[in-house]
Amino acid sequence: MTAKIEVKRFVTAEQLRDDTSFTEAGLNEAMLEQASMMSYYGSIAGEAQYQVDRFKQLLEIEEARLAKDIRDEADFENKKLTEKQLEQQLTLKPSIINTRKAVNESKQVYETIRNMLEALKQRKDMIIQFGVRHRLELETQGRITMSEERRSAAEQGGKDRVADTLSRVRKGA
Repeated sequence: MTAKIEVKRFVTAEQLRDDTSFTEAGLNEAMLEQASMMSYYGSIAGEAQYQVDRFKQLLEIEEARLAKDIRDEADFENKKLTEKQLEQQLTLKPSIINTRKAVNESKQVYETIRNMLEALKQRKDMIIQFGVRHRLELETQGRITMSEERRSAAEQGGKDRVADTLSRVRKGA
């Protein structure tokens, strides 16, 4: 088993960056996409964890197989083999090196996706804060508009009262 083991990446760094970013103009779309992205990346995290576990299992199997071969060879040659010597010989085997690289690389992929899930949680918090701020701005604009309408109505009402008073005064005079 000396062939290079292929580690599945699942997503690119660009995709991760694009999926965590949003603009205030796209707030509604970001809110609508948040749950599905959490679900999507949660599923990918599960696949990535499975990949790590599978490569660890391959490493254990390969180590056991090669250790048996090394012990059998030592027995055949009537050589004594310590655990340290066995471990050193295993470490130098190309299939062990490749499998350990695959384990480490798959761990890195899993950690990247796990960090993406954390980034999506922070993204959700940011979306909520932007939404709250946007709602407050709309409420403030509504109050200002209502205040201006009331003032305008009050001014108009005051003008109407003055006109009514003048009209009554003129009729009475």
